[in-house]
Amino acid sequence: MGKKEEVTRLVLDTNVLVSALLFRSEASALLDAWRGGRFRLAVSEPILDEYHRVLEYPKFRLSEREVSTIMAEFVLPYCDPVRTAGGPRLCSDPDDDKFIHCALAARATALVTGDRALLALGPRCVEVHIISLSDARVRYCL
Repeated sequence: MGKKEEVTRLVLDTNVLVSALLFRSEASALLDAWRGGRFRLAVSEPILDEYHRVLEYPKFRLSEREVSTIMAEFVLPYCDPVRTAGGPRLCSDPDDDKFIHCALAARATALVTGDRALLALGPRCVEVHIISLSDARVRYCL
C-alpha cells in the first residue's frame, strides 16, 4: 500500500478570503491555488457565517443571489468543514479566536491573515502557524 498523501489545509481570515474573491489583488493567487487543488480551506460554522455576512456588506454591492453563488461555487466546494468547541481567548480581538480554534481543530498547515493582532500572536501560538498573505503566496501559489 502507498503512503497516504497529506492534505494541505489553510484557514483564511475573512479579509484574505474576501480580497481573493472580489478583487484583483495579492490574494487573487490564493483563489487560483485553492481552485486548482493546491490546498483545501478549513472552515468552521462561525467562519462560514462571517464570510457570508461580510460578503453581504453594502460596500461590495453584491445581491443575495451573487453572495450565495460565490459561496456555492468558489468557497464551499473547496472546504473541509470542522467542528470547533471554542476554546480559550487567545487574541486581543475575541472575534479572531474562531480562526485559531478552527486551525487547531483542523490541524491546519497555517492560518493566513493580514490582521496585525493575529500576526503578532504568531510567535506565541506554537500550535498554529500564523502567516501573512505574502508568505502564503510564496509557499502555496508559486
